[in-house]
Amino acid sequence: MLTVTLRGMERDGLVIRKVYPEVPPRVEYSLTSLGKTLRQLVRGLVDWSGAHLAEVDAARAAYDARHRQQKKTARLAAPAVPLRRATGSLAR
Repeated sequence: MLTVTLRGMERDGLVIRKVYPEVPPRVEYSLTSLGKTLRQLVRGLVDWSGAHLAEVDAARAAYDARHRQQKKTARLAAPAVPLRRATGSLAR
């Protein structure tokens, strides 16, 4: 997944990929001048996520609790599957 993302960023002109002919293979990525223009925007996202981490954690916990309860309720409400009677030489 990371490789796909980096290749997309390379295609978009945001990063430069440099491959070194070594064993094991080594690849380095660096920001292009266009990629560097995103620094301020990314910094804003990092700052926002830090400021709202407790709220995001609370929302995740509430979501997980709701969905655990829904799964539990769905299992209890599901009709029981009748057992089939065994057939063959052992079931006499």
